[in-house]
Amino acid sequence: IIIVVMIVIVIIIIIIVVMIVIVIIIIIIVVMIMIMVIIIIIIIVVMIMVIIIIIIVVMIVIVIIIIIIVVMIMIMVIIIIIIVVMIVIVIIIIIIVVMIMVIVIMIVIMVIIIVVMIVIVIIIIIIVVIVVMIVIMVIIIIIIIVIMVVIMVIIIMVIIIIVVVIMIMIVIIIIMIF
Repeated sequence: IIIVVMIVIVIIIIIIVVMIVIVIIIIIIVVMIMIMVIIIIIIIVVMIMVIIIIIIVVMIVIVIIIIIIVVMIMIMVIIIIIIVVMIVIVIIIIIIVVMIMVIVIMIVIMVIIIVVMIVIVIIIIIIVVIVVMIVIMVIIIIIIIVIMVVIMVIIIMVIIIIVVVIMIMIVIIIIMIF
């Protein structure tokens, strides 16, 4: 009877150790998956930020080029006006035209600057919204993974407790029979 009881106890201990090892392996696998998901999300966020920065730089360069072209065109227009003025020798009319052109140039430059500022503000708002959405998605994914790990650990612990209880009941029944 003692030998049989000892054998049953050894078998129960081996089963418990195996279950604990399985739980540890499952937890390690889940942690590795969480780390991989977080790394992938970080890489995606960095790529999105780099793309957005490149787009902003390109738009700024394009705006600068447009401003330079407008300024060159305005300079050419002023030179042509001056030449016409020299030819026609209508100094007063030319002065009035030059003043009007300067005012128009200032208005055009102000409009271009306002449009550029509005575009930059819209881009910044879009970037902020995208980053916030990505952060929210990362937090939701991490919470879901943690909840899944906790549920898996609880299920495995319940299974271990049930197995141990069944083993103890079997030992008691064997002892009672003997």
